[in-house]
Amino acid sequence: MTTSQSNSQPIIRSEQQIQQDAWRAVQRFKQMEPTLVAFARAVTGNPKVRIQATSSEGSSSTRDLIHLHLPIDFGTNRKHDTRLCYDRGPDMIQLCPACKIMENVQYDFFHECSHIGMGSHDPINSGHVTYAAKKVYDTWRPMFPKFATAKSDEIRRTRIDPWGGMMPVAGIVHNWLPFVFNVIEDIRVDTRMFEIREGLRDMSAAVLMQLMREGQMIDNEQKFWRDAPLERQILVAIIFYYMGHSMDYFSDECQQFILNNEVLKDFYGRAVSATGVDDAFGIACELLYYLHTLGMYDPPVEEDQDEDPANQSDQQDQSTDPKDSQSGEGGGGDGDEQGSPDKEEGSGGGRGEDAEDGDKSGDGVSPDGDDDESAGEGSQRGRGDIGNHNHPEEDGEEQDGTGDDTGLPDPSKLMEALAKAGGRGDPSDPNTRPIEEAIDQALVQAMFFDDGSMRVHGVRTHERGRTNPGKDTYRSAWATERPYSHYEKPDLSEVKPSEAVIGSTLIAARRAFSDNIAVKRDRNKRSGRVNARSLARRAPFNDDRMFEKKDRPNNRKYFVEVMIDVSGSNNSNYGIERARSMAGAIGELLGRLGGVKFEMTAHTADYVTGNESLTYNKMLALDLYPLKKIDEPWGNDCYDRIRDLVPSQGNIDGHALEWARKRCDAQPRGTHNIILYETDGQMPATNGREEREILEREVKVCRDKGYTLLGVGLDTDSPKQYGLETVVVTEPRDIVAVIRSLEAKLANV
Repeated sequence: MTTSQSNSQPIIRSEQQIQQDAWRAVQRFKQMEPTLVAFARAVTGNPKVRIQATSSEGSSSTRDLIHLHLPIDFGTNRKHDTRLCYDRGPDMIQLCPACKIMENVQYDFFHECSHIGMGSHDPINSGHVTYAAKKVYDTWRPMFPKFATAKSDEIRRTRIDPWGGMMPVAGIVHNWLPFVFNVIEDIRVDTRMFEIREGLRDMSAAVLMQLMREGQMIDNEQKFWRDAPLERQILVAIIFYYMGHSMDYFSDECQQFILNNEVLKDFYGRAVSATGVDDAFGIACELLYYLHTLGMYDPPVEEDQDEDPANQSDQQDQSTDPKDSQSGEGGGGDGDEQGSPDKEEGSGGGRGEDAEDGDKSGDGVSPDGDDDESAGEGSQRGRGDIGNHNHPEEDGEEQDGTGDDTGLPDPSKLMEALAKAGGRGDPSDPNTRPIEEAIDQALVQAMFFDDGSMRVHGVRTHERGRTNPGKDTYRSAWATERPYSHYEKPDLSEVKPSEAVIGSTLIAARRAFSDNIAVKRDRNKRSGRVNARSLARRAPFNDDRMFEKKDRPNNRKYFVEVMIDVSGSNNSNYGIERARSMAGAIGELLGRLGGVKFEMTAHTADYVTGNESLTYNKMLALDLYPLKKIDEPWGNDCYDRIRDLVPSQGNIDGHALEWARKRCDAQPRGTHNIILYETDGQMPATNGREEREILEREVKVCRDKGYTLLGVGLDTDSPKQYGLETVVVTEPRDIVAVIRSLEAKLANV
């Protein structure tokens, strides 16, 4: 027993603990992201590489993007034990618990960088396709000539995306070939990676050992690899055995198969020395063919084999039923059989993407063979994600030898037993939020908010005219998108202010904005830049007042974010009518100023729909309805959107104000940011306690950042209780009071 022995029982967390750990994991990743991106671009030589965290799909990569699996344990407050940091136990697992968690993420990252740097995702051309078609034909022809001919022809006939690499080609051949190809390619990549960075060999061993030992809780029962069907153990066992690890984690039948099969050793050796993607593809074909000759991995069914002349000439003593030919002769065709172990049980892109990479494959296969409908099709039809171990059958295409009526065994399910490794929680506990959902939620929240939330999932932007009216839009703030809506648009005159209202207000607005923008020249100075106009006049008389200085205002540029409340409370007291007219007045005024960038957004909130889980459908979303975008001129299109507004649901003013503040954060340096926050006073009407805390915090943040924040209250000044200075308005002509308040605030900037 070693001190590094980890508890095989998954960590059971409460819903709140899951949410908190998921948020901390995402925030920790965000802190590391710039460094990881810089490193990835340096080692791969690709300046476009990006990194995106993911919860359940396992780590994978494409030419320009690394999907990095984010385990929930990454957000736990594990402290480093400095006495044990960098020390490993006899099983190679880090003794320091914090180092152990970090190592899982680091190894995936290094592995995916290696895939990109070593050409796994390089585009293919017609030469690669021709090679693949010939290889498939030559490999399967001795025993399965009809299959070989059909698949070779299909490869030549299919239009393949060159940026998808060889993985889509493998998907055409057989449902197991992408998985086997992943394994071979991982061995090739890892071998080169270990040569370049020797320390990764120990890291790989530790990751493999964790995956084997920790198992997964399924139906309150711990499942391990030794309990999986034989075919789901073999390739993982090859890796373990030939990397010098213990075979005790596999069944006796699997151990005997590996120990008594020298052909597999030869395959492994060839995979280690593979020179490129084409070579790895050829080895994968030969390995799968060899396993087919043993009646394993769904060999093709050749009906009427004996009547095929080519089959008779190329085969001796070959039964028409592939399962009768389990002689283990391995291989006709190309002769050399390759054994292709996966880097760490299927790291087709980093331990989780190969169907074998349990810890990372997220929704893969469980050792007990349970199906997972989430197995993706990226490895067959996607853009060459070599790390994706999801290998489903081809869409709508029947493959030769697809097995019985229940369908092919899905290789992507290989790691369901380990998909929850690393503390992903117990799915059998009805009180525990699924870990993947919590991570996904935290990733979405981190895009918009500074803190995680138990109630607010994220932000939804509803572009007018971009959605089809239907049952999902019956509560939309766009009237024309509500099904069976009998709403009559107000006349343009009802939302566009009159010249009488705008005329006098425009003078005050220009004084507030334009005077602060203008550059002033202070002449007759004794130092500074020479004023050419004064030089000839003063120099002859030794008058040194021939210089000038430019007085540049501190804030030469302005950005205004206008937020309009369209929550359900606007149904009463003509709230929506006044909100529309106020939006029109503010927009018309800012639009006439020139030189002042602004955007206008209506906001409300509603429950997130479309997911049946017990927790997710309680989540709220901040719903945004763009009325004017920052680079869009103010005009009839903007008025048309305002006229289409109707009251919707709740409001979450804290998160709405935070979103507006972040829009200001995104503006260029040197810009003075202004937020005009229109409200009918019932704020916040939804998610009260959390929204009040965020609202008060955001008012303080805006003040600390020097942003001008002004509330526009429709017959109310109640936002003042949250520290939000508010101007009370009743009708459009009251816009002048808003501008005068702005002028006073800008004068003190």
